[in-house]
Amino acid sequence: MTIANYAKINKNLAEAKAYLSQAEVLLLNEFNLDKNDEKQLLWLLNNGAAARHAIDSFNDNLTHMFGIVKSGSDLDDNDSSD
Repeated sequence: MTIANYAKINKNLAEAKAYLSQAEVLLLNEFNLDKNDEKQLLWLLNNGAAARHAIDSFNDNLTHMFGIVKSGSDLDDNDSSD
């Protein structure tokens, strides 16, 4: 692996970490939660529908951010060009 590849991976990891921090803040704000209040965080974990919606939104944003292909047929098409 080249230095350029490592640099790109490190940049992507830094962006992902920043995005995770932002997602945490948005999630806590959306539900008006205090990240230091264990009871509130347990409520979020136990509220499956709300948590699932937040996770789906987060996944969609990451997919868009990194240009990830989600469908199997698109992945097959990309593999054939290798």
